[in-house]
Amino acid sequence: MSKNRKNNATKISLPLIVIGVAMCFYVAIFGRGDADTATKNTASSNQQKTTVTELQQARQYSFRTEKSLKDHFKKHGADTYCKSAEEYLEKANAVINNPNALYKTEAEDGDSIFYIEETDEIVFLSTDGYIRTYFICSGKDYFDRQ
Repeated sequence: MSKNRKNNATKISLPLIVIGVAMCFYVAIFGRGDADTATKNTASSNQQKTTVTELQQARQYSFRTEKSLKDHFKKHGADTYCKSAEEYLEKANAVINNPNALYKTEAEDGDSIFYIEETDEIVFLSTDGYIRTYFICSGKDYFDRQ
């Protein structure tokens, strides 16, 4: 193989390797298809009641930046009965890790949505593992529309 062809092959295969590693990392973190995660289907095929594994329960998520956390706390902190940005973050993680939370993938961009029907708490988690927002929504209809 010529030197130029070999360089082109390397240029093509490196992005494929990076994509493959990223996909493996995503599956390892979020456990999609994980045999340890028991799911119970509900009326909608993309809506599930998820039982979270112990490993997932120990996982603590964050906002992408401290500024994003503070901005979301300012916007939703009072509605979620939080006295600090730290408490707001703790409560968002509690929703994600709640074994009774309903789970679905957002139709628009594939983000994860966790919803607790009893309290109407909802958390959006980006595909790369950051909390996008946490707030009290208007009810299960809101969750179903996402």
